[in-house]
Amino acid sequence: MVKEPPGVPERGAEDVAARWTEERRRDDRFALAFAAEADRPALQAILDLHRRLSAVSPHPEEPHIPLIRLAWWRDTLASLENEPRPGEPLIEAISAHVPAAAFPALAALADAHMDRVEGEGGASVNEAVLAAAGAALGGVAPRASGRRLPAQLRPVAAALRAETLAHRSPTRRQLAMIGVIWTGRRP
Repeated sequence: MVKEPPGVPERGAEDVAARWTEERRRDDRFALAFAAEADRPALQAILDLHRRLSAVSPHPEEPHIPLIRLAWWRDTLASLENEPRPGEPLIEAISAHVPAAAFPALAALADAHMDRVEGEGGASVNEAVLAAAGAALGGVAPRASGRRLPAQLRPVAAALRAETLAHRSPTRRQLAMIGVIWTGRRP
C-alpha cells in the first residue's frame, strides 16, 4: 500500500499506476494539441509505444525477461510492414496511423529501451522517440535546425519534458511544455 497523508484514504499500487497513466495521457493530449491535426494519431501512437516500452523495467532476479519483452517489440516493429500482427491494440494503432517508412525507427526506439534496461543510459531513448516521430512525419530530422527542434517535433518533445516533471503539478508541467513548444529546446 502507498502511504497517504493523514485523512486521505490509502490507495493500492494499481490506483497510483492508473493515476500516473492518466496524467501522462492528459499531458500527451495537451502537448499534441499543438501538433497538426493530421499528425496527432501517429504521434499519439508513438508516445503510447514509448510509454509501453518505458514500463518494462530491469528485473534483478531474472535480468533477461525484460530484454526478451523488448526484443519481441523490436522484432515485431521491424517486421510489421511484411508481417501484420493483429490482436495487440497498440500494434494495430501503429499499423493504422504510422507510415511503414517509420517502422525501422520504431524498432530503434525499442532497441534504445533495451539499452536503458541494460544500464547503458537512457538519454538515447528521448532521441529515439524524436527520431521515430520525425520518421513518422515524413523524415523530419530532429537535428535539422541545429540546437532547436523543428516545429513538427516540438509537441513530442513537450510530452517528453512533462515526463521528467511527473512529480510536479499539472500547471507546472503544462508551462514547461509550452516553453518547449515555443522555444524548441530539447527535453
